[in-house]
Amino acid sequence: MAIPTAQIAAVVPPSGSPATAMVEISSTYPVPVPKDGDVLVKLEFSGVCHSDLHSIRGDTPMKTDVAGHEGVGKVIKGRLSFALTIEFKYCAQG
Repeated sequence: MAIPTAQIAAVVPPSGSPATAMVEISSTYPVPVPKDGDVLVKLEFSGVCHSDLHSIRGDTPMKTDVAGHEGVGKVIKGRLSFALTIEFKYCAQG
């Protein structure tokens, strides 16, 4: 399976944006290139939780400009072992 170069993402306005700023749905957000040892997951569904809403309003910091970190998907690159730990770059806590 070929890895696409772009994906759909809910892009959060930059910190300090006016309170009326909205999340923008982008269909051209770049897909990260997996490094050795990484697993790339194609998300089928992703949720937006309450902490995302706080980040969208600027109340709490985010490590990225993409909202949604509660996802379900399929591994398309890399191999899984019995234990899987996922670092969600979208959470302030990692």
